[in-house]
Amino acid sequence: MPLEELKAFVEAHPDAFLREIAAHFDCAVPSVWAALKQINITLKKDD
Repeated sequence: MPLEELKAFVEAHPDAFLREIAAHFDCAVPSVWAALKQINITLKKDD
């Protein structure tokens, strides 16, 4: 997944769960997590 596209998606959908991002990019959740880590974005959820 292109990191710039991922960053743009996360900025547009800041409340998206990792599974939702993975579904959008058609990849696995750990792949999304690793890519977000590469661009220094961490997502914390308060449930």
